[in-house]
Amino acid sequence: MSRRTIRIATATIAALLITAAVVGTASAGSSRLDRVREATSEFRSLDEAAEDGYGLPPAGPLHECISSFDFTGAMGYHWINGALLDDKVSATHPEALVYAPDRNGKLHLVALEYVVFQDAWKAKHPNTMPKLFGQMFMATGSPNRYNIPAFFSLHVWLFKSNPSGMFASFNPRVQCPVDRQLTKVRAETKEFRSLDEATEDGYGLPPPGVPLHECISSLDGTGAMGFHFINGALLDDKISANHPEALVYAPDAAGKLHLVALEYVVFQSAWNAAHPGTTPMLFGQMFMATGSPNRYNIPAFYSLHVWLYKANQSGTFAPFNPNVSCAGATAATGASAITAGFAGPSLAAADATRQFACQVPISRT
Repeated sequence: MSRRTIRIATATIAALLITAAVVGTASAGSSRLDRVREATSEFRSLDEAAEDGYGLPPAGPLHECISSFDFTGAMGYHWINGALLDDKVSATHPEALVYAPDRNGKLHLVALEYVVFQDAWKAKHPNTMPKLFGQMFMATGSPNRYNIPAFFSLHVWLFKSNPSGMFASFNPRVQCPVDRQLTKVRAETKEFRSLDEATEDGYGLPPPGVPLHECISSLDGTGAMGFHFINGALLDDKISANHPEALVYAPDAAGKLHLVALEYVVFQSAWNAAHPGTTPMLFGQMFMATGSPNRYNIPAFYSLHVWLYKANQSGTFAPFNPNVSCAGATAATGASAITAGFAGPSLAAADATRQFACQVPISRT
C-alpha cells in the first residue's frame, strides 16, 4: 500500500470516527430530552400539574401571558412550583411549566422552564453558571419585567417546535391573546408611520408654549416618551383600540421623527361621568391615573401607552421607554413644522367643558 493510500485511509477512518462521535453525542442529548419529555408529558393535563404543586402566580406580571417586547414571539403562561425554587436544577423536575393558549383560549403545554435565583445558586455553586442539556442558563438581573429577584433560566420547547431553537426564550409560533389584538391594532394604525397620514387624519402637535409641544422625558432620566401628536376630536368619554387619542413619535439622532407608540387618553371627569365607579381598560391593562395639577398643565386624565412600534424593555404598556431619548431634540427638529402647516379650525378639548389647555389642530386647509 502506498503512503498516499495510507494517508487517505487514515483520514477517512478519522473522519468516520469524528462523525460517529458527533452523532453519538447528538443521539445521547436527544435521548435525554426524550426521557425528560416522557417524564413530564403527564403535565399536558393542568389537573396533573396542579396535583404536583404547579400553579399560576396570583395577580402580577407572571400571572399574565408573556410576550416578547418586539412582538416576534411569546412564551405563554407560567405555572410555577415554588417548592422547587431552591439552589438546584433537575432535568425531570422543572421549576415552571409553560402553557400557550390556542385561538379558543384553551391552554396547551409547550415548554419546560428551569429557574434558579442567582443568590441561591451563587451561594451553593460560586463562580459557576447552571447548565442543562449542554446549555448555559440565561442570566436575568433585577429589577426586571417580572418583579422578581435576579435569576438564571432555561426554556426547553419539548412540546411545541420552535423555529428560534429548542432552547430559545421566545417562540414565534406562540401568541398571547393580547398579541392577536395588538396585531390587528398595528394593521389599523401602521399608516401613521407617515406624519402626513397622521395629520390628514386629524393628529397634530400642540402649539409652542405648552408642555405637550415638547419631547417628553421621564423625570428621573431613565427614558422618554417622545412627541405627542393629538387628535382633539377623539378626546371624549370613550376609548377605541383602533383610534388612539395620541400618536407618539421619537426623534432619531438626526431629529427625524418615527412612530413608536400609541397613547389612549380620556379625561377623568368625562370618563367618571359616563362610567361611574370604573377605570378604563384596554388589552387587559388598567389605565394609569394622573391627577391635576400635573407636568402637562392639563386636567386629570387616564392614559395607557402601547409601544407597538418600538421595543420597550420596561414593558409594552409602560409610560416611558429607556430606548427613547429626547437628548438634543426640540420641537424645532421637525415637529414644529407640522404644527406650522396647520391653518383654520382647531378643537379645544378637555374636562367637562372640553376646554383643553392648548389648542389642538385637527385639520389643514
